[in-house]
Amino acid sequence: MPTIALTMSEFVAELSYNDLPDAVRFKAKLCLLDTLGCALGACRHPDIAKLIKAMRLLAGEGNSTIWGEEQPASLGAAIMANSSMAHTFDFDDFHKKGKVHCGAIIIPVVLAIAEHEKISGREIITAIVAGYEVMLRVAMAVDAAAHRLQGWHGTATCGTFGAAAAAGKLLGLDKYWLANALGTAGTQSGGLWAFTADGAMTKKFHAGRAAWSGTLAALMARAGFTGATKIFEAEDGGFLRAFSGNPHPDLLTDGLGENWEILKVGFKPYACCRTVHPAISAAIELSKKHNLNWEQVKEAQKIKVYTYLVAKKQNDLPLPPLNPNMAQFNLPFLVALALREGTVQVNHFNEQTIGDPDLLAVASKVDVEVDPEIERKFPEQWSCRVEIINKSGEAIGLAIESAKGDPGNPLDLAAHHDKFNGLLAVSPYSHLTSLLEEIVLKLEEEQSGQMLLSSLSL
Repeated sequence: MPTIALTMSEFVAELSYNDLPDAVRFKAKLCLLDTLGCALGACRHPDIAKLIKAMRLLAGEGNSTIWGEEQPASLGAAIMANSSMAHTFDFDDFHKKGKVHCGAIIIPVVLAIAEHEKISGREIITAIVAGYEVMLRVAMAVDAAAHRLQGWHGTATCGTFGAAAAAGKLLGLDKYWLANALGTAGTQSGGLWAFTADGAMTKKFHAGRAAWSGTLAALMARAGFTGATKIFEAEDGGFLRAFSGNPHPDLLTDGLGENWEILKVGFKPYACCRTVHPAISAAIELSKKHNLNWEQVKEAQKIKVYTYLVAKKQNDLPLPPLNPNMAQFNLPFLVALALREGTVQVNHFNEQTIGDPDLLAVASKVDVEVDPEIERKFPEQWSCRVEIINKSGEAIGLAIESAKGDPGNPLDLAAHHDKFNGLLAVSPYSHLTSLLEEIVLKLEEEQSGQMLLSSLSL
């Protein structure tokens, strides 16, 4: 009987562009567009500059492109930097049941390898889908809620597998060596949620490290280095037993190649932790429904947010936020910001805004409670209810089942266009916005991905 890793690897090895439904192909291109926007918009971020400085010392020179940099670098440094920048604003794609961000890991890996191999646009799309499907299956199997409540960051722990699958696909590994790559990827899995304790920079690094580790695993397999092919089910040290108290191994392979998890990926309209988006969406909709202005919000006695346990534990953080990194996860602050601005965008995360006395005064009125019914539905459904008790004691409330950007409440193509343009507007790629968007949306027509790749090289 084949191991789970071998079954998944057979799917990856045999997957072709012709196997992909049209909806899957288009979704992969949207994931590519969204990830590039998030990455290129953050390529000059000071946190990324620090990471690049360290990676150039560690990984040496090479001929790979770090986006936003004129000087080339090693393959590993480019993957680490590009993946980390894609996760910097916490604006990248998401999957509810898996509670992970795939694009920031899979797409930088695919494009970095494609820079050195003769890879067509269709092959790029196929490798993206392969990486997403593997990563999302692992994330669901480890049980997103149980995994997160143990302190693990699923994007990091599960991302190694997706990166290995995508890299191995482009490197031409057969199913046997792909299974070995998954084994070596899994033994490198890690990434802890402790960054919210002090607003550390490490969350973005988690994406880069997972991308690096998965690519390394695939390269090691190509060189003949074996990995644990029972990485998922091994009784002693198997990934599922080690990382979850409630694993679902059947989700790794059931319906693989038939039920496409990439179709359940959503895109963020707000530049902050996705777990807060239901509260943000509900607050904005409630404000619009009752025509609330900021003065009325400031006079409110209390703002109550009813949500699921992960949001309470992960995002009900002390005020004021210690720094912009911390503010991206602070639910009371973000709800107050959304009620004032009607949105939450990259330009809001600065020292002036996070220290604003009016915002902090409203944020201090936000109470976060776990609702048993909302908790029961999580992670399949990320719902929320927000109530505002006004100065006269009257309560007005609104509940949502699907936040904006969820597959059940998706962004339209115009919203994707606006997000991409907005992110690139302050980047060194601002003059290439229309060209990059056109290349991505017609990628399957490219015999070589070099048109896209050369556009990313300054």
